[in-house]
Amino acid sequence: LLIILFGGKHVNKLNPNIKIWSAVREGFRHGRQMAWLPGVDWKEVLPRPIDEVRSMLNIQTPEIYQDIIKTMQSQGGILFDKQLSAAE
Repeated sequence: LLIILFGGKHVNKLNPNIKIWSAVREGFRHGRQMAWLPGVDWKEVLPRPIDEVRSMLNIQTPEIYQDIIKTMQSQGGILFDKQLSAAE
């Protein structure tokens, strides 16, 4: 949880146009609604088609996250580190 908090704060500082906290909230919301993954019989589930598995486990599409990825790809990527020039 601390990694999400500090990582999100860092990414948000360098990329203020990203809706990082909306994506984090969406992830938590989806996580509460889906099946408990450690309790899944993976030997039975893995051979199934991925869409069937997602439906069976109530794994939802991360819409906000996918929007962020599309936006950042069109802008050349996401900043994780501030690049400093020699003049700075």
